[in-house]
Amino acid sequence: MPESKTLPSLLNIASEVAAADFVRSNPHPFLVSSGVLGVRVPKRDPDDLDVENTAIVDIRPGISHAPGAANPMAGQVYVVKKRDPRAEGVITVGRGDENDIILNDPSVSHTHGFFEREGENIWVSDIGSRNGTFVNQGRIAVGERFGLEDEDVVTFGRVSFQIFRPLALYMALQELQGLGD
Repeated sequence: MPESKTLPSLLNIASEVAAADFVRSNPHPFLVSSGVLGVRVPKRDPDDLDVENTAIVDIRPGISHAPGAANPMAGQVYVVKKRDPRAEGVITVGRGDENDIILNDPSVSHTHGFFEREGENIWVSDIGSRNGTFVNQGRIAVGERFGLEDEDVVTFGRVSFQIFRPLALYMALQELQGLGD
């Protein structure tokens, strides 16, 4: 089973340990689920029947990515790592059970994209998904290797996350609890 955590569990851990201990016990980057982008839009099908389809809407600048109660993934935290610790290679993302990070949302392709890690550097790529992969609301090209920074918003289909390296997440959790300086 892929490793996922919740914000409350990480808040609890971050309140009890020092930064070095948090990073040592959580050495991989995290995806923090921050919401679902998209709207239901009316569309006519070829038989002139009204139907609704999901659409990706680009609403720059200043889109809010706050977790919403309607998002079943709100507050979930996914660890960006291979499921099998002996395995090497890219960290796959998609709806299919064989992915390293499984996102159960109909807007996410069976295998949607992947992450690559080299030391502290993290990249995301789209492998030709139907609904695209976005970084900070900008669609990345299929096959593009896009470098990520802490707190970037990464969207697969219509499911959004913020990405954090371990120390950055620890600092954000401390700030959230009012413990940061």
